[in-house]
Amino acid sequence: MEIEEFQYVRGHLIGGEIGGNGYVYVDTYESVDEEPSCIRCGEYPTPEGHDACLGTLEGVKFACCGHGTEDAYITFNNGKTIKGKKAIEYLKNKT
Repeated sequence: MEIEEFQYVRGHLIGGEIGGNGYVYVDTYESVDEEPSCIRCGEYPTPEGHDACLGTLEGVKFACCGHGTEDAYITFNNGKTIKGKKAIEYLKNKT
């Protein structure tokens, strides 16, 4: 099986099968049928789609904990974005 279009989803490396019908987990080749749990905390996203470890953050449009594989980031409703260590420090004070 050949895989292309690699990306992380909640910390899991997935890729699209060349000529296939969707994405698979790169380590097991199992189909990605549902939203996976976070590889770091093991939790599934909230019904609203937020990272479970963050919940709903007031004044925040998008946020990601990084799932242990990527940089955390926060995009506020005003369009400002902070990433990496700054985002982690902000989240530590809010969660």
